[in-house]
Amino acid sequence: MPRKISFTDVERYQRIDQQTVAWSMVAQSVEPKVGEWDPETRSAKQKTSAAGVLQWIVQVLFVPAEGDAAHRPEVVPVTVTMPEEPDVRRGKEIVFDDFAQFIFVKNDGRNGRDVTFGRAFSAAGFHQDGGEQ
Repeated sequence: MPRKISFTDVERYQRIDQQTVAWSMVAQSVEPKVGEWDPETRSAKQKTSAAGVLQWIVQVLFVPAEGDAAHRPEVVPVTVTMPEEPDVRRGKEIVFDDFAQFIFVKNDGRNGRDVTFGRAFSAAGFHQDGGEQ
């Protein structure tokens, strides 16, 4: 969902079928999604969803869909919202539930040409080897 204050010129949030963008995703690790640094407590709190549920970063080896010449295999983060740390089996294929992507474009402001394009992924849960999280 787009932020209230946008730092980009074009944003788009869309739920999609994971197979649309990735031939496969293989789990690598999981860690808390960390928010803003608080100078008073000298720490950063774990981010939460609007409903107050904890957010986690699941790092996956992303293998692009066949025919996607713009991307190469790489490790990418997928934000997963779950009340407890998910049990991720490293090296096993992962299929996300309620998978979505957030796409953004930032223009340079001088000549109107696009200078930055990016995307981020999120999900409500996942499956691995018949198990559900």
